[in-house]
Amino acid sequence: MNPTENKIIDDLKNRKENLSLFSDNPFERYKYLFVTEPSGHIKKSLSGEWKTEFYPPYDWLIHGHLYQKFWCGGRYQKLTRYVALDFDDKPLDYVYEYCSIIKATTANSRLYTSPSGNSYHLFLLLSRNGLIPIPYVQKAFKSYTDKRLFEVYPQTKQGFRFPFGKDQNPVYDCCRNLISWEDKVDDFWNLNIFDLNNLPYYDLQNLDLFLDIPESQQSSHVTPVKIELSHETKPHRHTFRFSDKKVQNLIKNGLTPGLRDRAQYILFVDQYQKEVPLNDAIRFVSEFIRDNHKGNSKDYLRNPEKVFTHISGQGKRIYDHFEKLGILPADIHCSEREFLSYAYICFALDHCDHKLPVAKHLTKNIAYYSSRKHRELVRIPCKKLKEWSDKNYYLKHINTFETHGAGKRGSDYRPDHYSKYLMLNLPESNPDEAIYFDGRLARTLDEAIRGSCTPAEARKLLRDKGFPRKNAEKIVQRMYKRRASTRKRRQKRYT
Repeated sequence: MNPTENKIIDDLKNRKENLSLFSDNPFERYKYLFVTEPSGHIKKSLSGEWKTEFYPPYDWLIHGHLYQKFWCGGRYQKLTRYVALDFDDKPLDYVYEYCSIIKATTANSRLYTSPSGNSYHLFLLLSRNGLIPIPYVQKAFKSYTDKRLFEVYPQTKQGFRFPFGKDQNPVYDCCRNLISWEDKVDDFWNLNIFDLNNLPYYDLQNLDLFLDIPESQQSSHVTPVKIELSHETKPHRHTFRFSDKKVQNLIKNGLTPGLRDRAQYILFVDQYQKEVPLNDAIRFVSEFIRDNHKGNSKDYLRNPEKVFTHISGQGKRIYDHFEKLGILPADIHCSEREFLSYAYICFALDHCDHKLPVAKHLTKNIAYYSSRKHRELVRIPCKKLKEWSDKNYYLKHINTFETHGAGKRGSDYRPDHYSKYLMLNLPESNPDEAIYFDGRLARTLDEAIRGSCTPAEARKLLRDKGFPRKNAEKIVQRMYKRRASTRKRRQKRYT
C-alpha cells in the first residue's frame, strides 16, 4: 500500500464514535455494525426473487429481516466495519480448512449457515470505533478471491444479505444456544478484532522445489501478504511458436543477460506442449535457472528465493492461461482418441442413481476424460457441460454422480469461462476395449450400448444395475426401435 492509503486507513480507524449510544439498544448496535452508509438495499420475499432499490433501507425493512418476514441486504458504498466470507456450495470441512489458514477462530469470528444449500458465511469484526475502506478489505483477501476459494463481502455498490435473518443459524458449538437476533448481535459485538495486517497470503503451489536449497530459502505455503511478483507474463493466446531447436539451444547455452524471464517463458511453454504436469515443469525450470544462470541474472545473484517464487507463479499463470482459453496440448488428438468401453458403461450405470439423464451425462464426461486421464487435472469447459445436458440440470447431474462416488470435483472455477477440475474413479480400461458403432468410436451411452449389446442383453444390463423393469423396457425400446419408428412415420407422411 502507498502512504496515502495508509493515512486514510489510520484516519478512519482513529475516528471515534459515541459508543454509549449502542450499549443498551441492540437494534441501534446492529445498524452501527452492519448498515454502514448504504446507497441502497436489496429485498427478497421468502418465495420470490431479489429486488434492488436505490434508497437506504428503512428501519421497518431491517426489522422485517431480523424477524424473518423476508430477507433484506445493503448496497454498500466505500466503508464497512465487518467482512463476510461467502463459501458457496462448499462442505463444512472445506470451510474449517480455510478458517484455519486465515487464522479465524471462535474468539475472532462467527460462522453462520446461508439460506442457500450447503453454503456458509464467516463473519469477522474489523473495527468497533472506526470504518475500514472496502477496497482495502478486498485487496487484503485478493490472493484468495483470485483463486475462487470464496467470495468476500461487502463489495462496493453490490448488494449483500444482512446477517441473522431466516435460515442464518450459528455453526460454532459455543454459540448454538443463541436464538434471538439480539443475543447474536451482542455475541458478535464482543468478538476480538480481526487484524487484516496479519492475514496470510495464500499460495496454491505448496512445493518442495529442491532438497538441496537451504530451508530458509524454500518457498512456503503461507507467506507474508505484502509479497508481490515483480514480473507479469503475457503468453501468446493461440499458438505455440517455439521450435524444439530453439529450446535445445537455450538448454545447451544457458542464460544470456537480461533474458531470464523470457527463457523461463519459453521453457514453460515447451513443457506445456509436452503435457508435463505443472509441478514437474516448475521443478525443471527452477533447476535450469539454478544450474545455468552463469552469473547473467542479477535477480538470482541478489535473491534466489524471490526468483524461485517468481518461477512458481509464472508457471501457474502460463498453464492457467492456456487451459482457461481451451488451448490444450494435443487436444485435437485427444478428441480423436476419446472412447467408451463396456467397463465404462457399467461404471456410468452404477453411479447414476438409476436415472438415465445422469447416466448419459456421466458417459459424456467419461468419454472426454478417457483420453486425458494422464493429465494432472482435467478441466471440462463449461460450454461442453451445458451441451451434454440441459444447462439448468447439468450441475444436478454432476452432484448426483459425485455423491454416488463416481469422482471428485475441485473448487477453482470461473463462471461461464472454465469449470472445476474433475477426477473420475474409472476402472481400468484401454483403447483396445473401445466400442464401435456404425464403423466409428462410440461417444454416447446409446451408441455404446447398441454397439456392444443385443436388446435382450441391454435389458438385462439395466435390470442388473437397478433400473426398474418397466423403465428398462422403455429405455431399450426407445434405444433400438427409434430409427425404425421414425422411418415409418416419415413414409406415412409422404404417401
